[in-house]
Amino acid sequence: MKWWLLLVAFLAGSVVGLFVRGSDNRIEALQAYADSVRRADSLEVAGALEFAAGERHRADSLQALRQRVRVVVRQDSADAVAAREAVATAQTLRDSATALVEHVAALEHQATAYAELSRLDSLTLVAERARGDSLLRVVGDLNEDIRGLTDRVAKLRPMPKWARYSLEVVKLGAVGYAGFKAGQASR
Repeated sequence: MKWWLLLVAFLAGSVVGLFVRGSDNRIEALQAYADSVRRADSLEVAGALEFAAGERHRADSLQALRQRVRVVVRQDSADAVAAREAVATAQTLRDSATALVEHVAALEHQATAYAELSRLDSLTLVAERARGDSLLRVVGDLNEDIRGLTDRVAKLRPMPKWARYSLEVVKLGAVGYAGFKAGQASR
């Protein structure tokens, strides 16, 4: 095949490609979709981060409430100890030992209940913090995946029209030439 035929075909395809306006619609549509996914992702990430922050705030509120309960438990425990000592040191029946014993039993029951509530609050606090941290990790991982995909889509660039048309003309010319040679060989 003569090289000048290939050159003419390439130049003809280039000229046609330069005058034909437009681009690859599939890549543009994919890039537009990637942009919309990125916008939707940023809204979802903001919502998830807000939810995770709410869970963390809830855990911090539980921690503050737990501190107040601990103060009350300590005070009630101190009162129970003082009442027990008062019963032990009571010298006469007029000190109403029975009333003091009942008061001590009530205070000990309250202290036990507060201790159990404190333990449950502690478990809830740990679970809420773990949940918030887990949500933040998952959101971060998904966000990185989406960013990577949208970056890959944004890097897609269609081949220029002139180059596509030039290659198409060269390809058709080569097929035509091969057919011509095959026809001559079969004679």
